[in-house]
Amino acid sequence: MRRHNHTMFNMKRVFILIGIIISGCLLSVNAQTRADVNFLVVSDLGNYGGDDQPIVAESLGQVAYNFGPTAILNLGDTFHYWGVQSVDDPSWNNNFEAIYTHPALYNLWYSVLGNHDYQGNTQALIDYTDRSRRWNLPERYYTKKFKRGDTTVDVIFLDTTPMLRRARNNPETYPDAQVQDTTAQIQWLRRALAQADGDWVIVAAHHPLFSERDDTSFQRADVNAHLGLALASRRPDLYINGDLHGFEHIKRPGDTTDYVTCTSGSRAFDIPVGENTKYASGYPGFISMAFDKKKVTVIMHGRDGRELYRFTKEKENNR
Repeated sequence: MRRHNHTMFNMKRVFILIGIIISGCLLSVNAQTRADVNFLVVSDLGNYGGDDQPIVAESLGQVAYNFGPTAILNLGDTFHYWGVQSVDDPSWNNNFEAIYTHPALYNLWYSVLGNHDYQGNTQALIDYTDRSRRWNLPERYYTKKFKRGDTTVDVIFLDTTPMLRRARNNPETYPDAQVQDTTAQIQWLRRALAQADGDWVIVAAHHPLFSERDDTSFQRADVNAHLGLALASRRPDLYINGDLHGFEHIKRPGDTTDYVTCTSGSRAFDIPVGENTKYASGYPGFISMAFDKKKVTVIMHGRDGRELYRFTKEKENNR
């Protein structure tokens, strides 16, 4: 039975890949969209090969092959629905290692924790950093400077699930949330923002600050209550997040930050369009970002790699 299932899984991936190649749509990231520092951004991946995860994984690998990412930024909920229990949990193979197998995806993945990851043992997700050549989650929140050519990008990775009252008040479901010191994280964030000296500053988190999805508004209120003042002290160029299982780009009047939601790598849902919405959709997929010293190009890709939406942000002389 195991051999039969493995054979069927491989055949499924072959048929998916053939379909992608025939569609001829994976060349949406080409030479002109590359820059000095190049990221692929993924989120809400984990569905153990279900829904659209296999086709997104194949497309991600093909785009990575053409794009040559500096890093892959993983915005949480890698393991729906109950996280992992240890570094030896079979989910590591079934939901990650055996899914994202394209050689171009053996780049460094820099991850954050999502609410579904918090339903398991979050320390195991941190400890797996020492087991894997590509998985990076050194702390619950951390910074990383990426430098290529004459361009530097500072990414500040946050841990937002402990900021949610739903998580903190439900230790049976989120056992590690209540014990986290959110005040210490916000103090750390203020220092990280003040010390960031890159050409670009990005804040990466699982949960959004702004969205038009009404059913998650109570979570955004919690996240804003914690992050709002700290981010107002120095606006990042981009705030990128997952959680919503759809694409969204919001630009608020008088706010220099672009708010970008990366969709799900497995199952996606529609997101309404609001007054400050530049783009929203319910397609599964991923994002590419290409930075040089003066501009960044952000492309939202559907599950088959096709470009759905792009925008370019010019560098503002505000720091």
